[in-house]
Amino acid sequence: MEAYCTSIIPVKVPNAKLTREIINICKNHQLLSDYCNYRGAINLKAIPDINIKSFDFYYIPSPKTDIQCAFSESTLTLILTWKNTYKDYCSLVNQSLEERKKLVKRVLEYKPKDEKLVPFMKLLEEYRNKGLSINYAFTFYSICDENFTEASEQHLKVLAEPSVINMDDMLSSLGTSVQYDSKTKINKEILETIKDFDLYSEQKTFITWASIVSMSKSKEIFVKNHITLTLMELLIQRIWNLCYSQNNSLNNCITNIKKCSKDINKIIIDTYRILIESKNCISATYSSRLSGIYSAIVESSQLPKNIEDLEQKLNYLIVFTNSINQNKNRRLQQGSEILLFLIAIAQIVPLFFNLPIVTHNMISIGTVVGICVLGVLLIRSRYHN
Repeated sequence: MEAYCTSIIPVKVPNAKLTREIINICKNHQLLSDYCNYRGAINLKAIPDINIKSFDFYYIPSPKTDIQCAFSESTLTLILTWKNTYKDYCSLVNQSLEERKKLVKRVLEYKPKDEKLVPFMKLLEEYRNKGLSINYAFTFYSICDENFTEASEQHLKVLAEPSVINMDDMLSSLGTSVQYDSKTKINKEILETIKDFDLYSEQKTFITWASIVSMSKSKEIFVKNHITLTLMELLIQRIWNLCYSQNNSLNNCITNIKKCSKDINKIIIDTYRILIESKNCISATYSSRLSGIYSAIVESSQLPKNIEDLEQKLNYLIVFTNSINQNKNRRLQQGSEILLFLIAIAQIVPLFFNLPIVTHNMISIGTVVGICVLGVLLIRSRYHN
Protein backbone atom coordinates (compact mmCIF):
# COMPACT_ATOMS: atom_id res chain seq x y z
CA MET A 1 0.00 0.00 0.00
CA GLU A 2 1.41 3.38 -1.09
CA ALA A 3 0.66 6.77 0.38
CA TYR A 4 1.55 10.39 -0.28
CA CYS A 5 1.69 12.83 2.60
CA THR A 6 1.83 16.56 1.92
CA SER A 7 2.27 19.42 4.36
CA ILE A 8 1.14 22.85 3.19
CA ILE A 9 2.97 25.60 5.11
CA PRO A 10 1.70 29.10 4.25
CA VAL A 11 4.05 31.98 5.02
CA LYS A 12 2.84 35.58 5.33
CA VAL A 13 5.21 38.09 3.75
CA PRO A 14 4.60 41.79 4.63
CA ASN A 15 4.52 42.98 1.01
CA ALA A 16 5.06 41.99 -2.61
CA LYS A 17 8.39 43.84 -2.73
CA LEU A 18 9.81 41.64 0.03
CA THR A 19 8.46 38.54 -1.72
CA ARG A 20 10.35 39.48 -4.87
CA GLU A 21 13.46 40.20 -2.81
CA ILE A 22 13.32 36.71 -1.26
CA ILE A 23 12.94 35.12 -4.71
CA ASN A 24 15.92 37.05 -6.09
CA ILE A 25 18.15 36.16 -3.13
CA CYS A 26 17.16 32.50 -3.43
CA LYS A 27 17.99 32.52 -7.13
CA ASN A 28 21.33 34.25 -6.58
CA HIS A 29 22.30 31.70 -3.93
CA GLN A 30 20.83 28.80 -5.94
CA LEU A 31 18.44 27.88 -3.13
CA LEU A 32 15.54 27.48 -5.57
CA SER A 33 15.40 25.79 -8.97
CA ASP A 34 13.26 26.85 -11.93
CA TYR A 35 10.07 24.83 -12.20
CA CYS A 36 10.66 24.03 -15.86
CA ASN A 37 13.34 21.59 -14.64
CA TYR A 38 11.06 19.86 -12.12
CA ARG A 39 10.84 16.09 -12.74
CA GLY A 40 9.01 14.96 -9.62
CA ALA A 41 5.68 13.13 -9.57
CA ILE A 42 3.70 15.96 -7.92
CA ASN A 43 3.83 18.42 -10.81
CA LEU A 44 1.46 21.21 -9.77
CA LYS A 45 1.14 22.46 -13.35
CA ALA A 46 -0.10 19.10 -14.62
CA ILE A 47 -3.76 19.73 -13.67
CA PRO A 48 -5.42 22.39 -15.87
CA ASP A 49 -8.75 22.25 -13.99
CA ILE A 50 -7.56 24.56 -11.20
CA ASN A 51 -6.41 28.12 -11.89
CA ILE A 52 -2.92 28.73 -10.51
CA LYS A 53 -1.86 31.55 -12.83
CA SER A 54 -1.24 33.90 -9.90
CA PHE A 55 1.54 31.65 -8.53
CA ASP A 56 5.23 31.47 -9.39
CA PHE A 57 6.46 27.93 -8.73
CA TYR A 58 9.96 26.80 -7.77
CA TYR A 59 11.35 23.64 -6.23
CA ILE A 60 14.25 22.53 -4.05
CA PRO A 61 15.91 19.31 -5.30
CA SER A 62 16.01 16.75 -2.50
CA PRO A 63 16.36 12.95 -2.49
CA LYS A 64 14.15 12.53 0.61
CA THR A 65 11.28 14.99 0.24
CA ASP A 66 9.54 16.64 -2.67
CA ILE A 67 9.95 20.34 -1.78
CA GLN A 68 8.07 22.98 -3.76
CA CYS A 69 7.49 26.69 -3.25
CA ALA A 70 4.58 28.78 -4.55
CA PHE A 71 4.98 32.57 -4.47
CA SER A 72 2.04 34.90 -4.98
CA GLU A 73 2.19 38.62 -4.16
CA SER A 74 2.74 38.88 -0.39
CA THR A 75 2.67 35.15 0.30
CA LEU A 76 4.95 32.17 0.08
CA THR A 77 3.67 28.62 0.45
CA LEU A 78 5.93 25.66 1.15
CA ILE A 79 4.69 22.30 -0.15
CA LEU A 80 6.50 19.31 1.34
CA THR A 81 5.56 15.86 0.05
CA TRP A 82 6.92 12.43 0.85
CA LYS A 83 5.90 8.98 -0.34
CA ASN A 84 6.03 5.77 1.68
CA THR A 85 4.94 2.17 1.42
CA TYR A 86 3.12 0.51 4.33
CA LYS A 87 2.36 -3.12 5.11
CA ASP A 88 -1.03 -2.36 6.72
CA TYR A 89 -3.28 0.47 7.86
CA CYS A 90 -2.10 0.46 11.49
CA SER A 91 1.46 1.06 10.31
CA LEU A 92 0.20 3.78 7.99
CA VAL A 93 -1.64 5.61 10.79
CA ASN A 94 1.12 5.31 13.40
CA GLN A 95 4.02 6.20 11.13
CA SER A 96 2.21 9.00 9.31
CA LEU A 97 1.09 10.76 12.46
CA GLU A 98 4.53 10.43 14.01
CA GLU A 99 6.16 11.86 10.87
CA ARG A 100 3.67 14.72 10.80
CA LYS A 101 4.34 15.51 14.45
CA LYS A 102 8.10 15.77 13.90
CA LEU A 103 7.87 17.66 10.62
CA VAL A 104 5.43 20.28 11.92
CA LYS A 105 7.50 20.88 15.05
CA ARG A 106 10.74 21.29 13.09
CA VAL A 107 9.30 23.54 10.39
CA LEU A 108 7.55 25.86 12.85
CA GLU A 109 10.88 26.21 14.64
CA TYR A 110 12.64 26.92 11.32
CA LYS A 111 14.78 23.79 11.91
CA PRO A 112 13.87 21.22 9.24
CA LYS A 113 15.55 17.82 9.18
CA ASP A 114 15.89 17.76 5.40
CA GLU A 115 19.36 19.15 4.62
CA LYS A 116 18.22 20.65 1.31
CA LEU A 117 15.53 22.68 3.06
CA VAL A 118 17.82 24.01 5.83
CA PRO A 119 19.41 26.93 3.85
CA PHE A 120 16.01 28.10 2.67
CA MET A 121 14.53 28.00 6.19
CA LYS A 122 17.57 29.87 7.54
CA LEU A 123 16.88 32.61 5.01
CA LEU A 124 13.25 32.82 6.13
CA GLU A 125 14.42 32.95 9.74
CA GLU A 126 16.48 36.06 8.90
CA TYR A 127 13.35 37.77 7.58
CA ARG A 128 11.31 37.22 10.75
CA ASN A 129 12.27 40.65 12.11
CA LYS A 130 10.82 42.17 8.91
CA GLY A 131 7.40 40.72 9.61
CA LEU A 132 7.62 37.33 7.90
CA SER A 133 5.88 34.59 9.89
CA ILE A 134 4.98 30.90 9.76
CA ASN A 135 1.92 30.08 11.85
CA TYR A 136 1.03 26.46 11.13
CA ALA A 137 1.23 23.51 8.75
CA PHE A 138 -1.72 21.65 7.25
CA THR A 139 -1.07 17.99 6.41
CA PHE A 140 -3.16 15.60 4.33
CA TYR A 141 -2.83 12.14 2.81
CA SER A 142 -3.57 10.24 -0.39
CA ILE A 143 -3.53 6.45 -0.36
CA CYS A 144 -3.48 3.88 -3.12
CA ASP A 145 -5.05 0.59 -2.07
CA GLU A 146 -6.16 -1.71 -4.89
CA ASN A 147 -7.57 -4.15 -2.33
CA PHE A 148 -9.60 -1.60 -0.36
CA THR A 149 -12.73 -2.85 1.41
CA GLU A 150 -15.42 -1.04 3.38
CA ALA A 151 -13.91 -2.44 6.59
CA SER A 152 -10.85 -0.25 5.98
CA GLU A 153 -12.86 2.98 6.18
CA GLN A 154 -12.29 3.23 9.91
CA HIS A 155 -8.52 3.48 9.44
CA LEU A 156 -8.89 6.32 6.94
CA LYS A 157 -11.13 8.20 9.34
CA VAL A 158 -8.65 7.77 12.20
CA LEU A 159 -5.92 9.23 10.01
CA ALA A 160 -8.21 12.10 9.00
CA GLU A 161 -9.32 12.81 12.57
CA PRO A 162 -6.74 11.65 15.17
CA SER A 163 -8.96 12.91 17.99
CA VAL A 164 -11.08 9.76 17.66
CA ILE A 165 -8.19 7.95 19.35
CA ASN A 166 -7.47 10.83 21.75
CA MET A 167 -4.67 12.38 19.73
CA ASP A 168 -4.40 16.13 19.18
CA ASP A 169 -5.78 17.27 15.81
CA MET A 170 -3.05 19.69 14.82
CA LEU A 171 0.22 18.24 16.07
CA SER A 172 -0.64 14.61 16.80
CA SER A 173 0.03 15.01 20.53
CA LEU A 174 3.55 16.34 20.84
CA GLY A 175 3.70 15.32 24.49
CA THR A 176 2.26 11.83 24.14
CA SER A 177 2.37 8.93 21.73
CA VAL A 178 -0.65 6.73 21.07
CA GLN A 179 -0.09 3.44 19.29
CA TYR A 180 -3.00 2.61 17.05
CA ASP A 181 -3.97 -1.07 16.65
CA SER A 182 -7.04 -3.30 16.59
CA LYS A 183 -7.51 -2.87 20.36
CA THR A 184 -7.33 0.93 20.42
CA LYS A 185 -10.40 2.56 21.92
CA ILE A 186 -12.19 4.69 19.30
CA ASN A 187 -14.76 7.40 19.83
CA LYS A 188 -17.57 5.97 17.68
CA GLU A 189 -19.68 9.09 17.98
CA ILE A 190 -17.05 11.25 16.29
CA LEU A 191 -16.18 8.48 13.83
CA GLU A 192 -19.75 8.37 12.50
CA THR A 193 -19.76 12.11 11.77
CA ILE A 194 -16.87 11.73 9.29
CA LYS A 195 -18.45 11.29 5.85
CA ASP A 196 -17.15 10.37 2.42
CA PHE A 197 -17.39 13.42 0.11
CA ASP A 198 -16.23 11.67 -3.05
CA LEU A 199 -18.64 10.95 -5.90
CA TYR A 200 -16.62 8.10 -7.40
CA SER A 201 -17.04 4.55 -6.15
CA GLU A 202 -13.35 3.88 -6.82
CA GLN A 203 -12.32 6.74 -4.52
CA LYS A 204 -13.13 7.89 -1.01
CA THR A 205 -12.28 11.27 0.46
CA PHE A 206 -12.72 12.13 4.15
CA ILE A 207 -12.43 15.78 5.09
CA THR A 208 -12.08 17.15 8.62
CA TRP A 209 -10.64 20.17 10.37
CA ALA A 210 -7.58 18.07 11.17
CA SER A 211 -6.79 16.83 7.68
CA ILE A 212 -7.92 15.18 4.47
CA VAL A 213 -7.50 11.52 3.65
CA SER A 214 -8.28 10.36 0.13
CA MET A 215 -8.12 6.77 -1.08
CA SER A 216 -7.83 5.64 -4.70
CA LYS A 217 -8.17 2.03 -5.85
CA SER A 218 -6.33 2.75 -9.08
CA LYS A 219 -2.67 3.75 -9.40
CA GLU A 220 -3.55 5.66 -12.54
CA ILE A 221 -5.61 8.26 -10.66
CA PHE A 222 -3.66 8.08 -7.37
CA VAL A 223 -1.06 10.72 -8.29
CA LYS A 224 -3.50 12.93 -10.20
CA ASN A 225 -5.86 12.90 -7.24
CA HIS A 226 -3.11 13.96 -4.85
CA ILE A 227 -1.98 16.80 -7.12
CA THR A 228 -5.57 18.03 -7.34
CA LEU A 229 -5.96 18.04 -3.56
CA THR A 230 -2.59 19.78 -3.20
CA LEU A 231 -3.70 22.59 -5.50
CA MET A 232 -6.99 23.00 -3.66
CA GLU A 233 -5.24 23.18 -0.31
CA LEU A 234 -2.63 25.55 -1.73
CA LEU A 235 -5.41 28.00 -2.62
CA ILE A 236 -7.37 27.60 0.60
CA GLN A 237 -4.50 27.55 3.08
CA ARG A 238 -2.96 30.63 1.47
CA ILE A 239 -6.21 32.53 1.97
CA TRP A 240 -6.77 31.06 5.45
CA ASN A 241 -3.36 32.27 6.57
CA LEU A 242 -3.88 35.70 4.99
CA CYS A 243 -7.15 36.11 6.90
CA TYR A 244 -5.56 34.85 10.11
CA SER A 245 -2.58 37.20 9.81
CA GLN A 246 -4.70 40.19 8.82
CA ASN A 247 -7.08 39.53 11.73
CA ASN A 248 -4.08 39.79 14.04
CA SER A 249 -3.01 43.04 12.35
CA LEU A 250 -6.48 44.52 12.80
CA ASN A 251 -6.60 43.45 16.45
CA ASN A 252 -3.26 45.13 17.05
CA CYS A 253 -4.33 48.26 15.19
CA ILE A 254 -7.62 48.57 17.10
CA THR A 255 -6.00 48.06 20.52
CA ASN A 256 -3.04 50.36 19.70
CA ILE A 257 -4.75 52.93 17.53
CA LYS A 258 -2.30 55.74 18.35
CA LYS A 259 0.78 53.68 17.42
CA CYS A 260 -0.85 52.46 14.20
CA SER A 261 -2.33 55.80 13.12
CA LYS A 262 0.20 56.18 10.26
CA ASP A 263 -0.49 52.68 8.94
CA ILE A 264 -4.31 52.65 9.17
CA ASN A 265 -4.92 53.46 5.49
CA LYS A 266 -2.53 50.71 4.38
CA ILE A 267 -4.14 48.20 6.75
CA ILE A 268 -7.62 49.09 5.45
CA ILE A 269 -6.52 48.78 1.79
CA ASP A 270 -4.73 45.47 2.46
CA THR A 271 -7.80 44.11 4.24
CA TYR A 272 -10.08 45.05 1.35
CA ARG A 273 -7.73 43.27 -1.06
CA ILE A 274 -7.63 40.14 1.12
CA LEU A 275 -11.43 40.13 1.43
CA ILE A 276 -11.83 40.30 -2.35
CA GLU A 277 -9.32 37.47 -2.85
CA SER A 278 -10.95 35.42 -0.10
CA LYS A 279 -14.45 35.71 -1.51
CA ASN A 280 -13.21 34.83 -4.98
CA CYS A 281 -11.43 31.81 -3.51
CA ILE A 282 -14.42 30.32 -1.68
CA SER A 283 -16.78 30.95 -4.61
CA ALA A 284 -14.61 29.12 -7.17
CA THR A 285 -16.41 26.44 -9.17
CA TYR A 286 -15.11 23.20 -10.67
CA SER A 287 -16.51 19.95 -12.00
CA SER A 288 -19.21 18.19 -9.95
CA ARG A 289 -16.78 15.94 -8.07
CA LEU A 290 -14.18 18.62 -7.42
CA SER A 291 -16.79 21.22 -6.44
CA GLY A 292 -18.18 18.86 -3.79
CA ILE A 293 -14.74 18.20 -2.34
CA TYR A 294 -13.70 21.85 -2.56
CA SER A 295 -16.88 23.04 -0.81
CA ALA A 296 -16.33 20.50 1.96
CA ILE A 297 -12.72 21.64 2.42
CA VAL A 298 -13.83 25.29 2.61
CA GLU A 299 -16.55 24.49 5.13
CA SER A 300 -14.35 22.31 7.35
CA SER A 301 -11.63 24.97 7.39
CA GLN A 302 -14.14 27.54 8.72
CA LEU A 303 -12.74 29.95 6.16
CA PRO A 304 -16.12 31.71 5.60
CA LYS A 305 -16.27 32.51 9.33
CA ASN A 306 -12.71 33.88 9.25
CA ILE A 307 -13.68 36.08 6.30
CA GLU A 308 -16.78 37.29 8.14
CA ASP A 309 -14.72 38.10 11.27
CA LEU A 310 -12.22 40.01 9.14
CA GLU A 311 -14.99 42.01 7.50
CA GLN A 312 -16.57 42.91 10.85
CA LYS A 313 -13.25 44.06 12.29
CA LEU A 314 -12.56 46.12 9.19
CA ASN A 315 -15.94 47.86 9.51
CA TYR A 316 -15.28 48.49 13.20
CA LEU A 317 -11.85 49.96 12.44
CA ILE A 318 -13.33 52.25 9.77
CA VAL A 319 -16.08 53.49 12.12
CA PHE A 320 -13.57 53.87 14.95
CA THR A 321 -11.15 55.78 12.72
CA ASN A 322 -13.90 58.03 11.34
CA SER A 323 -15.00 58.81 14.90
CA ILE A 324 -11.45 59.75 15.87
CA ASN A 325 -11.07 61.91 12.75
CA GLN A 326 -14.39 63.62 13.41
CA ASN A 327 -13.31 64.43 16.96
CA LYS A 328 -10.02 65.79 15.64
CA ASN A 329 -11.87 67.92 13.08
CA ARG A 330 -14.27 69.18 15.74
CA ARG A 331 -11.39 70.16 18.01
CA LEU A 332 -9.61 71.83 15.10
CA GLN A 333 -12.72 73.76 14.09
CA GLN A 334 -13.39 74.71 17.71
CA GLY A 335 -9.83 75.99 18.09
CA SER A 336 -10.14 77.96 14.85
CA GLU A 337 -13.36 79.65 15.99
CA ILE A 338 -11.88 80.55 19.38
CA LEU A 339 -8.80 81.98 17.67
CA LEU A 340 -10.92 84.05 15.26
CA PHE A 341 -13.05 85.29 18.15
CA LEU A 342 -10.00 86.39 20.15
CA ILE A 343 -8.53 88.08 17.07
CA ALA A 344 -11.79 89.95 16.60
CA ILE A 345 -11.78 91.03 20.26
CA ALA A 346 -8.15 92.12 19.95
CA GLN A 347 -9.11 94.34 17.02
CA ILE A 348 -12.06 95.90 18.91
CA VAL A 349 -10.31 96.48 22.26
CA PRO A 350 -8.26 99.55 21.17
CA LEU A 351 -11.42 101.19 19.84
CA PHE A 352 -13.28 100.31 23.06
CA PHE A 353 -10.68 101.99 25.29
CA ASN A 354 -10.82 105.21 23.23
CA LEU A 355 -14.57 105.67 23.80
CA PRO A 356 -15.59 108.63 26.07
CA ILE A 357 -17.75 106.34 28.21
CA VAL A 358 -14.70 104.35 29.32
CA THR A 359 -13.46 106.03 32.50
CA HIS A 360 -12.03 103.21 34.62
CA ASN A 361 -9.26 101.01 33.20
CA MET A 362 -9.70 98.10 35.68
CA ILE A 363 -13.42 97.84 35.03
CA SER A 364 -12.77 98.03 31.31
CA ILE A 365 -10.13 95.31 31.42
CA GLY A 366 -12.42 93.12 33.51
CA THR A 367 -15.23 93.65 31.03
CA VAL A 368 -13.02 92.65 28.09
CA VAL A 369 -11.74 89.56 29.90
CA GLY A 370 -15.30 88.62 30.83
CA ILE A 371 -16.40 88.95 27.23
CA CYS A 372 -13.46 86.77 26.10
CA VAL A 373 -14.18 84.06 28.67
CA LEU A 374 -17.90 84.09 27.92
CA GLY A 375 -17.24 83.88 24.20
CA VAL A 376 -14.83 80.95 24.56
CA LEU A 377 -17.27 79.12 26.84
CA LEU A 378 -20.13 79.63 24.37
CA ILE A 379 -18.00 78.25 21.49
CA ARG A 380 -16.90 75.25 23.55
CA SER A 381 -20.44 74.48 24.69
CA ARG A 382 -21.61 74.39 21.06
CA TYR A 383 -19.11 71.58 20.29
CA HIS A 384 -19.98 69.57 23.38
CA ASN A 385 -23.70 69.36 22.61
